[in-house]
Amino acid sequence: MRNAIYRLVADDINEASIIGRKLAGSSATSSTHVWLWNAMAKHPLSQTCRQIRQEFDPVHHHRAIVTGVTRYRLELEDFNVAHVDNFADLVESMPKVVQDRLRETVDRCEPIIQYNLTDQILPSIRELGVK
Repeated sequence: MRNAIYRLVADDINEASIIGRKLAGSSATSSTHVWLWNAMAKHPLSQTCRQIRQEFDPVHHHRAIVTGVTRYRLELEDFNVAHVDNFADLVESMPKVVQDRLRETVDRCEPIIQYNLTDQILPSIRELGVK
């Protein structure tokens, strides 16, 4: 019964967020699937409890990375554009289905980068050299 629910939930996942700050701690030498998965935001269902996370994460992983979702988004805190380089490195080694979906998102002129502003916005702007 739970597996049927997990599949139904996964079928409704249309978007996956990649957390920019998690890319910096990853290593390109590790498996691309692992690198991408570790940087990806987890589905709210995975945050319910340890058992559901253990059971649902493989289903979510398959949907987000193997079959692909409609849209991928890179989430950056403040204006920390250094993580864009990490994302570009990751894109080069992503599975083809993910690369194709990213290309489709760009072709539709949909934004693939989202800035999440925190209390560190001013230092972030100063690092860019903006006065």
